[in-house]
Amino acid sequence: MWRPGGPAHIVRARLARAAHLCGTVRRVTARAGPIDMTKLALLADVHGNLEALTACLAAAGEAGAECYAFLGDLVGYGADPVAVLEIVEAHARTGAIVVKGHHAPAIFDEAEARSMNPAAEESIAWTRAQLGERHRAFLRGLPLSARRDAALLVHASAEAPGRWIY
Repeated sequence: MWRPGGPAHIVRARLARAAHLCGTVRRVTARAGPIDMTKLALLADVHGNLEALTACLAAAGEAGAECYAFLGDLVGYGADPVAVLEIVEAHARTGAIVVKGHHAPAIFDEAEARSMNPAAEESIAWTRAQLGERHRAFLRGLPLSARRDAALLVHASAEAPGRWIY
């Protein structure tokens, strides 16, 4: 039985303290049905930021995460796209879920890159030059969505995962 100050409270407190590094922490309620009750860490919008990724992975591990989902925008803006992709690929090989964000298509499509703000367009051009063929193949092969039990995992909109509606 959960009680204030018990393990669930400690996990929420740790995640809240890590939120300044890892983004927003939200409680999500899934529909009824068979659900795998392992703790799933959701990570999104890493944007090539190796320090943030390693901090969030450490915080998730301390909170008891047993599996991971990377919800897009692994590259763009940050200085370490190759290192970030190496870590995410390693997690994918052990069963992590990885979906495509809107920065990945811009790596391959100049028109898509030009549709972004000037800072994003410049960072995509720089990132494009950093990535080898293996990293490009990994990004190219990512799905727009993935399912885990009753949850649909996407980067932007579950209604239209490829439209980047915000």
